[in-house]
Amino acid sequence: MSIAKPDYVFDRDEEWADLCRFVQSPGSGAALGLVYGRRRQGKTLLLEALCEATGGFLWQARQQSATQNLRDLESAIGRFAGTVPRLSTWDDAIAALLDITSAGRTASAAQPIPVVIDEVGYVMDGDEAFASRLQAALSPGTNRRRRSSVRLILCGSALGQMRGLVGAGAPLRGRARLELVLRPFPYRVFARYWGLDDHPDLAFRLHALLGGTPAYRDFVAGAGPKRGDLDSWVVRSLLSASSPLFREGQVSVAEDPALSDRNLYWAVLGAVAEGATTRGEITAALGRPPTSLHHALRTLVDSGWLAVDHDPLRDRGGRFVIDEPIVRFHRLVIEPAEAKLSRRSAPKAVWEDAQPVVRARIFAPHLEHLAREWVLVDASEETTGGRVRLCGPSSVGSGARRMQLDVLATTVSARGKRRVCALGEVKSGQQPTGPAQLDRLDVACGMLPDQGSDEPVKRILFARAGFTRALEQIARRRSDVELVDVHRLYAGC
Repeated sequence: MSIAKPDYVFDRDEEWADLCRFVQSPGSGAALGLVYGRRRQGKTLLLEALCEATGGFLWQARQQSATQNLRDLESAIGRFAGTVPRLSTWDDAIAALLDITSAGRTASAAQPIPVVIDEVGYVMDGDEAFASRLQAALSPGTNRRRRSSVRLILCGSALGQMRGLVGAGAPLRGRARLELVLRPFPYRVFARYWGLDDHPDLAFRLHALLGGTPAYRDFVAGAGPKRGDLDSWVVRSLLSASSPLFREGQVSVAEDPALSDRNLYWAVLGAVAEGATTRGEITAALGRPPTSLHHALRTLVDSGWLAVDHDPLRDRGGRFVIDEPIVRFHRLVIEPAEAKLSRRSAPKAVWEDAQPVVRARIFAPHLEHLAREWVLVDASEETTGGRVRLCGPSSVGSGARRMQLDVLATTVSARGKRRVCALGEVKSGQQPTGPAQLDRLDVACGMLPDQGSDEPVKRILFARAGFTRALEQIARRRSDVELVDVHRLYAGC
């Protein structure tokens, strides 16, 4: 029997289906699931909807002592089950949660019941042994686990902490049947969410500034920019010191418990935002030895603040990119003028002065990132010349003839070997792209090593400002050329 997703939960169809499969999974005994993602992605809303639809139980831990959380949990269970338990330890709490019942049902009823501990990180902060306690309670041989029908879901916002629960050597390794990561909305879903389906360039620019975090629309009471209104919207919604989004880029990073040395991690994010994308460029920007930032970079990637666009042709390499656009916006636009903006001084002038940086450091890299995502996820095999396995920035040639490419996609040939199926160039400027960029891709194609295949390599050109008539005429004559403007990026394949 399917569980209907409430209308107030936007999109998240796949995530809802995963949760429903977990809750309705057959077999006796309690089961464990994890749901996590950065704050403001809608985790609590989704789990509240699940519990409402199934008669489940959700309790949200708070940033307080273990004793205080135990008392809160006692009260919550009492309201749900009608009987207030006495919880002296977290062993007692886990036992009570696995035995939980609501009016008219028992813990051993055939229909499983979801039981959610939201913000479980606060529980683990107060009891370092919580994961080990849970491991013991969920051991296959325990009577309580066998007779329970509970589907226990741990929900948290610290990505590194949550992944660590089921990592190698962790107490709960092999115990979880579900590990669901709730991510920001993809760029196409973001456009629908903000009502910008018919305005793809505006949707692109807003996504480049904010990213796909759902809660940000609520921060501005759902009042997004209209066509031709982005500049004034940014001034009043992002650069106003009274806006809840004004410090969000910095506050969201500061909230992450995995980032212990705030100054170091913020400096690394700043270096990437300002254009340092390789490990060597980042360490040089910070004046650090080449090997000194390995842990910091890995932590930022694991925590979801940085992503790596891997080079499909090389096992090593790839470029670091900001994975949370509002952090990039804060670093590049707000932080340099924060003193002035905090005094409510000339936000319009700040935005006007920031335009060269916005175009070069926000819109340009963001369009490149979305172009790679489009090739990997949204484009058809006919467009890309095959089923894309890997897509990222790369280079061809060597020495003085080395050429950097915004997009290189690979597939697997009929013989099981890696084959380059598409090369791409991305232009975010205000002038239409002409034949010269296609010529460049043709040259790059000639530098590819022999692939042992007669399949043509597609040339894909991305341009915000569209294409010249001359290039469009060439593309109509050549089956190996694809032109992608913002309309096709958002609605085509």
